[in-house]
Amino acid sequence: MDSDPTYTLWHPALITKNGQSQIGINVTPGAYDKMPSGPKSFFEDLLEEIGLKAAVENWETLIYRSNYQGLRDNNSDWMEKWPINWRIKITLVDTIKDLSFVGNEYFESYAYSSDPSYHIHDKEKIEKTACLIISDFNNNADLIKTKNKIESSELLKEMRKSLSMTQLPDFYVVNIGNKFFQLQIFLGEFPNSFYSKGAAYAKTIEKICAKEGGITSFEKRTDEWDEWDRLYE
Repeated sequence: MDSDPTYTLWHPALITKNGQSQIGINVTPGAYDKMPSGPKSFFEDLLEEIGLKAAVENWETLIYRSNYQGLRDNNSDWMEKWPINWRIKITLVDTIKDLSFVGNEYFESYAYSSDPSYHIHDKEKIEKTACLIISDFNNNADLIKTKNKIESSELLKEMRKSLSMTQLPDFYVVNIGNKFFQLQIFLGEFPNSFYSKGAAYAKTIEKICAKEGGITSFEKRTDEWDEWDRLYE
């Protein structure tokens, strides 16, 4: 296509909930920096771009910040280190068995909603957003060990107390085509000051991931791992 992609769709995964099939996708901005809240055809277009032609029943969108694709330069602005992304869950009308046909880690999207009323936020006005740490592992055993250490960490418990937090980390596991294993860790919602002051709680969780062999930066992972052999062999 001649035009630039509107979004990039990351790590599609099948979720079965109450007998229904949901597709979870992380989305990063491309040519457009607002995520539409409709119409239904927009989300059906997204599914078709990952190779799934299906009728959509409903959907939900979570706005979050993550440094997985953020800039790691110390001189970068905090909004560049922790850019706005979205997590969408699309509920299908019919159930499906698996997403084995999805062979790629990410897909360029050209889906677009032309109606301004469908766009759900102005990123410059968002004052509180969820925080997501993403960590990639060579094997599932290291992922499970990391999850257990985060859950049992006394240091993290004390940090949550100092932040007046009651929410524990919420874990979401994605198997990337049996090539590597990804742990997505939702930490809860935080004001902009949390990120601008260094996001110490999130960075501590990153250190636990790194100690167990996890890589929390897409750029670093592609530098360190042989991506062609791993993903496209």
